[in-house]
Amino acid sequence: AKGAKVLVDCWIPAVVGQRQYSGCPSIEAVYRYNEESARKIHEFFRPKTWLLNIDEWRVANRCKRCRDRNVSPAVLIAENATRQYNIIRKVNPDAEVAAWADMFAPTDNAHDNYYCVKGDITGSWTMVPKDILMVVWENGHGPIALKHFAENGFRTLAGAYYDHDDLKNDRKWLDACNATPGCQGLMYTTWQRKYGLLEDFAEMVKKGSNPR
Repeated sequence: AKGAKVLVDCWIPAVVGQRQYSGCPSIEAVYRYNEESARKIHEFFRPKTWLLNIDEWRVANRCKRCRDRNVSPAVLIAENATRQYNIIRKVNPDAEVAAWADMFAPTDNAHDNYYCVKGDITGSWTMVPKDILMVVWENGHGPIALKHFAENGFRTLAGAYYDHDDLKNDRKWLDACNATPGCQGLMYTTWQRKYGLLEDFAEMVKKGSNPR
C-alpha cells in the first residue's frame, strides 16, 4: 500500500573506490568461470607464465556464505589462490604461476584488521603451493617482504619502478634482490605507461645482477 514501509534483508556486493566490486570466494560459479577463462586463454595465447590478480582483497569473510564456513579469511584467500593455481596447472602442467604477493606478506596486507576483511589474514602464506612465484610490489617494506618469502621457501620477483622520475629506488630493489635467495629479478612495473626509463632500467639490471 502507498506509504507502507518495507523491510528488505539481502546481501549485496561491497563496492570499494566507486568501481571495485567484491566477489565471493565461496561460490562455485566463480571457479567455473575461472576454468572456462583458463581454457580459452591457454587455447588462444599459450602463455608460459600466469600472474594471479589476487592482490588487495578489500573485503572478505563478510557474507553469510563465507561466515557459515567458520574459517579465517587467511583460509579463504589461500584456498582461492590454490584453486586458481590448480586450474591453470590443469590446462598447462608446466605453467609458471605467479601471484601479487601483498595478501601473503605480513608486512603488507596479511595481518589482522585489514580494510573491511573480517578476521585475521596472518598465515595465508603457509597454505599455498610453494612454487608460486611471489611478485612483491612497492609498499615501503619490499626488502623485508622478499626476506619473508625466502625464509618460507618461495621464489620471488620484485615489482619495481612504479613511475618514478629516476631509478634511485630501483637500485635499492636490485640490491635487495641480490641479497635474497630465490629472487628471480626485477620487473619494470608501470601503471601510467611510462616507458622512458625502460632501457636504462634494463641496463641497470644487466650490470648489477648477481649471476644465478
